[in-house]
Amino acid sequence: MPVKYLSEDMSVAYSAVLIYRLARPRISFRKYIRLIREHLGVDLHYRTAYSWLEGIAPYVSNPFLRALAVQRAYEVAMKIGKERSGISAYKIASSVNRVLSVHVAGELSKYFPLNRYALIRWFNEKFALPIRIPVETVVGWVVRGVKPSVTPLFLSDRRDLEFLTYLVSARMGDGSKRRHDPCLYTSNLSFAVNYGILIHRLTKRPVRIKSFKNTTPDGRVISLFKLPANSAISYLIDSGLWKILAILFPRWFIKGLLDSEGEVKVWIHNKKLGSVWLSIYNKNWEVIRYVIFALRILGIPSSKINLSFRKSNGGFAVTWNSKYLNIEFSESYRRRKLRLLRLLSRLYLPHARYCIFRSLYEKRNNKWVPRKGTLILFSILGF
Repeated sequence: MPVKYLSEDMSVAYSAVLIYRLARPRISFRKYIRLIREHLGVDLHYRTAYSWLEGIAPYVSNPFLRALAVQRAYEVAMKIGKERSGISAYKIASSVNRVLSVHVAGELSKYFPLNRYALIRWFNEKFALPIRIPVETVVGWVVRGVKPSVTPLFLSDRRDLEFLTYLVSARMGDGSKRRHDPCLYTSNLSFAVNYGILIHRLTKRPVRIKSFKNTTPDGRVISLFKLPANSAISYLIDSGLWKILAILFPRWFIKGLLDSEGEVKVWIHNKKLGSVWLSIYNKNWEVIRYVIFALRILGIPSSKINLSFRKSNGGFAVTWNSKYLNIEFSESYRRRKLRLLRLLSRLYLPHARYCIFRSLYEKRNNKWVPRKGTLILFSILGF
């Protein structure tokens, strides 16, 4: 009898439940199910969701789940094959897909101060795989020596999910939108290195950053840096799971978009330096909508968030005062500028703030860039 896999919508919902299991957010699971229904458009039943939360893996497969499970299953299968010589691949497959049953949990609950459902949830979270590995796949590993080609994704705690949220949001800002080339392109080397470090931390694989020259429409030649694609991150974007990550980890969602498409703005009038603003630009209206939603979750009132439309690029820009959200750039150039402006904002006289800022920065092509020697001064001061 052929195995019946879940539909694509239910596969997305199951991935969202796994994210909840790893994130352990403060919101209740019942409220989280309502978020899945509202933001992902999936009609998920409570009983089905709770069975998934307890670790009962359905027949489901997508790039995100394969990245979580395949490498771990391969290591377990090879370990069993070495320790028990002569065991069949079918028994290895059943060991790989082990799940604590209700009957066994009921017997174990007699010896532990936990009920059987708490034991099932604890065991399946620690040892069970998020998906069921087909027997034919295990036979290929053990008998034919085939190695999995899936790039793994090691998510062990909430911190790893925060880094994943950053990678997803950064990919949505600077990443190529073409399906045949899902790599990330950026002209900022510092941002590319930081992105590659986080990818290496989650995948445990070396990351190669390629550099090449590119000619802009106005004739300028710039250096571009290309980072390899990741199927799990691409799936989180295409399936809409990035919306769940934006709600659970709004600070890291904003931070990723700031590093990829953010800028620092300062209000100057009559040689007086005023407030400092942060801005995020994106052509996708849905991304902008969730940026505003994430800022509201972080405590910024709607009246303090400005939304504008850029006719020249055909995109949207979200701007807010930096004093409402203490967040910094990962890239050194904009981070130093933001730190300087925040330090100057403590001075009482706006004209004095302007004079100090003007001595360190100058305006070129309608942008404030550091003067010669400013970066050396910042390095000495530890900015």
